Amino acid sequence: MAGEEYSRARNCGTDPKRSGEFQEASPCEQADLPQSILEPILLRVATQNGFRLRWNTRLIKFEQDSGNGHVRSLIEDDVTGQQITVVSRYLCGADGGRSTVANKLQLPFNDAPGGGLALNVLCEADLPDFCAFAIARFVKPFTEWVFVLLSKPGITKVTASEEEIVAHVRELIGDPAVPVKLKQISQWKVNECYAEQYSRGNVFCLGDAVHRHPPFNGLGSNTCIQDAYNLAWKMAYVLKGKAGASLLASFSSERQPVGQRVVKRANDTGRMHAKLLQLMGVPEPDVQKKQQILDQFKEDSQEGATMRATFRQLIDDLDQERHGFGCEMNQLYQSQAIYTDDEAGAAPRFRGLDAELHYLESTFPGSRLPHAWLRAPNTVGPGEAMLSTHDLAGKGRFTIFTGLGGKTGWKEAADEAVRKLGIEVAVYSIGWRQDYEDVFFAWENKRGVAEKGAVLVRPDRTVAWRSQNLVSTGQLERVMRSILDREERAKKVVLLWARQQKSPQVWAPQFKTQVYQCLEDTGGKCLGSFAHGRSLPSASHPGLVVHGLGTIALPLFEREARRLKKACHQAPFGKGSQTLVDTKVRDTWELNADQFKLRSHAWQATLDNTLRRVAQALGVAGGSTAIRAELYKLLLYDKGAFFDSHTDTEKVPSMIGTLVIALPSKHTGGDVETSFKGKTLTCNWETYEDDADSSAEGDGGSGYGSKIHKYHELAEVYDNSLRLRTFCRANGQLLARDIDIEGENIIQDDAFDRAPDKEDYEGYTGNAGASATHIYRNSCIVMIPRSNIVSFLLEHASIGFVSLDGWLGPMTDEVKDDPTDERPKKELTRICHLFLTAYTNGTDERPGISRYDRSLNSFSDIALGVVARAALHLKDQTLFDKASSACMECLPIEIYSAFGGTLDIADLTQWSSSLLLALGRVSKVHLRWEAVKTTLEARNASQQDSLPLVSDALGNLLRQSIEDILSLEVITCKLDAQAIIDIIQAYGFGFLFKHILPFVKKHVTNATSTITFLVLLFEAEKLGTFKAGLSKNIYRDVLADLVPLFKVESDFTLRNGRSMYTITPSEQKDVDFIEPIEVADLLDHCKTLGLAEEREGLMDQLVVASKSADPSVFAKLFIPLLKRMVVLSHSANLPITDTIPRHFTKSIIDEFVLRYFEPEPEKPRDWAQARTGCHNGCGDCSRLNTFLVNTQERTGRFAIAEKRRRHLTNQLSYSGCTLDTEYRGIPYTLVVTKTEKKWHGHQKAWRTRCRVAEQSFEDIGVEALHEILGEDYERAVDCKSKKAASTADREAGPAVEAPPRSLIRPTPVGTINQPVPFSTAILAKAQQQAARKTPLQALTQPRAAPTNAVPLKPREGVSKVEIIDLTME
Repeated sequence: MAGEEYSRARNCGTDPKRSGEFQEASPCEQADLPQSILEPILLRVATQNGFRLRWNTRLIKFEQDSGNGHVRSLIEDDVTGQQITVVSRYLCGADGGRSTVANKLQLPFNDAPGGGLALNVLCEADLPDFCAFAIARFVKPFTEWVFVLLSKPGITKVTASEEEIVAHVRELIGDPAVPVKLKQISQWKVNECYAEQYSRGNVFCLGDAVHRHPPFNGLGSNTCIQDAYNLAWKMAYVLKGKAGASLLASFSSERQPVGQRVVKRANDTGRMHAKLLQLMGVPEPDVQKKQQILDQFKEDSQEGATMRATFRQLIDDLDQERHGFGCEMNQLYQSQAIYTDDEAGAAPRFRGLDAELHYLESTFPGSRLPHAWLRAPNTVGPGEAMLSTHDLAGKGRFTIFTGLGGKTGWKEAADEAVRKLGIEVAVYSIGWRQDYEDVFFAWENKRGVAEKGAVLVRPDRTVAWRSQNLVSTGQLERVMRSILDREERAKKVVLLWARQQKSPQVWAPQFKTQVYQCLEDTGGKCLGSFAHGRSLPSASHPGLVVHGLGTIALPLFEREARRLKKACHQAPFGKGSQTLVDTKVRDTWELNADQFKLRSHAWQATLDNTLRRVAQALGVAGGSTAIRAELYKLLLYDKGAFFDSHTDTEKVPSMIGTLVIALPSKHTGGDVETSFKGKTLTCNWETYEDDADSSAEGDGGSGYGSKIHKYHELAEVYDNSLRLRTFCRANGQLLARDIDIEGENIIQDDAFDRAPDKEDYEGYTGNAGASATHIYRNSCIVMIPRSNIVSFLLEHASIGFVSLDGWLGPMTDEVKDDPTDERPKKELTRICHLFLTAYTNGTDERPGISRYDRSLNSFSDIALGVVARAALHLKDQTLFDKASSACMECLPIEIYSAFGGTLDIADLTQWSSSLLLALGRVSKVHLRWEAVKTTLEARNASQQDSLPLVSDALGNLLRQSIEDILSLEVITCKLDAQAIIDIIQAYGFGFLFKHILPFVKKHVTNATSTITFLVLLFEAEKLGTFKAGLSKNIYRDVLADLVPLFKVESDFTLRNGRSMYTITPSEQKDVDFIEPIEVADLLDHCKTLGLAEEREGLMDQLVVASKSADPSVFAKLFIPLLKRMVVLSHSANLPITDTIPRHFTKSIIDEFVLRYFEPEPEKPRDWAQARTGCHNGCGDCSRLNTFLVNTQERTGRFAIAEKRRRHLTNQLSYSGCTLDTEYRGIPYTLVVTKTEKKWHGHQKAWRTRCRVAEQSFEDIGVEALHEILGEDYERAVDCKSKKAASTADREAGPAVEAPPRSLIRPTPVGTINQPVPFSTAILAKAQQQAARKTPLQALTQPRAAPTNAVPLKPREGVSKVEIIDLTME
């Protein structure tokens, strides 16, 4: 550490090029907390919040109760030897890399060969600042350090003494004067191991117990904490009855892929470090040879240069560790707790290295909630409070984010879900003058939905669902039920599916009877009653405390009852989807559970005893340990109070009844009557006696908040329908949705012989009679014979959703696991062939092209990939070819991995035609290369090279496939450019000149992919991947074709000469935008290569493009291009004038000013608006236009029939007027109100353009503009002044004197936050329009420093800097 320094690297977002990305992603700063510091903090918080910790205790064994699922764990105190059995609902094993829980649970692990042993040596050593980066890391700068000592290969046990380890640490420090105090030594194994599932039953493993890896990338503690964060809220919801038990299954589904990825990333980084150490000779045991290797770094030779270049490349590659932001943040959960059914497309994803380095913020369900700074309400000025979206979410509740116009609708939907599900949902509207204001427009850019849409966020701040616009009230409830496993359950109905579409087959009546009888026999007999009631003579005092009133004395007398009544509210009841208060139905007062508490410790014993009696009386399996009671309401029955007859409903999952306990009070009457299947039980509440401290309790099928049992009788049934809403396997895997069924398939005759779950009623209207729809919701068991599976799939794929993978996946796995078993192979073959026979309706005359039944809309190329995968494992070549030919585009890329890994050499030779057929369907270059590469990697999985190119027939066949696609005219994209570079590396320079270069020149009209290819080629040559001088010749050849054809479309896209609006929707996902960074890099490369003529030609074309491109293109292309060119000039330590021609910059700036600036939209002086209407002599439109052009009249009223009202409404669609209908009188009246909506829209667009202009000049920099333009800088200012003057002329305003030069002076080099370079024109315009309070004016006025500004103390050796405050008031 005291030796020579070889390199420095910034870490964790401290690189100026990356710091903004890190800051934008989170409201929190990063913290580097080693375990020795973090763990005491966690322990302190845990103990302060009532958690009990047991030290010196170990787990001996555990077992799960097969009946109720409870876990019995035997633990032992290592000090006393005492053993204790703990019974719990769940067991969580967060017990580290040598997890006892994971071992005893026998979780399946994927364990790669280990990387040896390692020691963490914690010691105190006061080291100077030059030791900030070495093979050690500091714990407390710079006095406490951890040294990581890796063992030599083959070492299985560390035998070194403490003295030897300390001596080694001293040797590593390299300064004998530094005292070293050993604090701790811990040994660990370098693992590459992850569990394939994280739980079994009610036992869960998390943290290092399920993902074990070295500490590279620093992802260990983060991933462990994320595991706990994911599991905790789910377990809390299930324990509180807010979610079904299967919610916990999503823990493994969501976190296992993350753990697997982290293990791979950490070990890949470790291997990169190993390459670096190998290059520097660290493993070399001979000291002399090691010194020779190090000396080679200093040599002025080809070997020395190669070594230094390789060293630099390895350091750059390790950026994936130092700034692997994407690896940390790009977690996309996929499980039943994420609702994606409403998404039109797939989740946005990075490709290649970007996914490791950069964070892709999105509200796609399963993503982390994007961070955006919001302004809190009623705050303004420098000290205004800013909150993050993360501050509003979480806190154990769900959160909905919506925008202007969406708050009311989503609040109603949330209230309905809260009422029915008993969960907490917060709703926030973000936007202009809403709950929180999006002052930076960050949320608007990230939310991914319309203003009235919504983003639903889980308690762990993960997006659970989003809706583009407002939906019906019940949709949110349905989504929440799906996420929380709260699907409504009732009587189990058994459905036998037997009807086939073309060859009907029905079950014999006697068979249905036999199945029904069999199921009835297995159900057993109920040993208890449906209800129970009795007195509690020995009940303890509950200790009733009401918020705002304090302790309530019991027994309850009239005076105390009146006081309590004032704190209560009238009890509502549920009716359909509504919550009503009607004293004719229910006359009762109530308190919610959060308004009171029962604080007596002895009360719990009373409740436990009551539950034992209830469980025994009702015949609950498992006794009282299988049930629990949760506080729900406190009801106060006044004189004459009652609750009419009604049907009780399930308030939480697995609820079996309502437990009612009458607290001591002096009263009479109050009977509770419950009935079930003709039986009735009445509980008589006893009158309170002064000498008895007693209560009464009852449990049964009646309770608060249920639906009224008064449904309208259906005199005549016009229609009925049965539908399977969701159809799943027993393990929860989705098979189908929205499947219509027939009543004849249901075994029971009385499946719906009960009150409906919901009623939609419409009363009498005019001459129409009343109508009602009764809705029943049942859970059912579906039994389908294997022989009918295909008919089921094909019959319902055209009208609902059918998951082919759900049906064929398990059957394929069965064949894969046991290839010798012929029975499943024959069945799978039969089903696949029958499916494809029905799916394809004949073959086209062209080979390899098929027509298919497009009515089977559930099936896509992914589904056909399932069939192709099955064909590979069945080794059925005909089946594979049919699946490949039936694809609309191509088989999923994953199939080629199975192709290369499943078939042996003999099979590959036989299957060559099938492989060519499948590859021929891949019409995009990067996908074709990905398929070829995937096949090769799978074929050579046993070798070490990541991309071994086999020289056998398979390798030649795959190469021929690449040659074939390069000979075609295809639609190219930027991803193709990277693939082409990879292809050159794989197949060599001969392939480049014979196939690649002709392909690039043929598609040169797609400038975007061509520029990307040239830039990547130059960078590859610079890194030594390609030979020197290669790129210059190719640049010259390609640019000769590119420059004459180069152009920028008005919508800022380049796509084979077509804009984004001229291509099909399926192609839009491949549309590329011109990257200003790549254009600047291309110009820089031309200068480096000496291609002055080509560089000048390209800049001339850019200037020409700036004269016709849409003004918005300046902010997207031209200004960032100039900024990048300035950055490249500074990086190369060259004068800006040598790299950026003045005429080029001046032309761009002139066009920017002349075409981008416009006068501020004037506020309308009256209410006159533009005419509209059909222009066909329509009398209504004539009246409407008379109203619109009227300068004084703001509201117009049109009493006309419905059809004519609709006609006027259509004419006013884009007028900015508000439309309402008055339902008084005949005909109804359309009320049209004029607004300033259009002007506000123009004003907003103008302010946005001003902000963009300000930011544009700030991005380029005043100093740079002065240096580039020189005297022309003033002409540019004059040019803008002319623009302002022309505006002033049009407004007939007076001339404005230019502001002092001090306002636009160049800022000295070295200042922080350089001021925005406003020109005299902008300032003149701002002064001229002072009365309008333009956003530019605020920036021209001097303002005082904030009162809370903290002075910065300059460090020693650093020159004083000027800090300029540019915050907006």
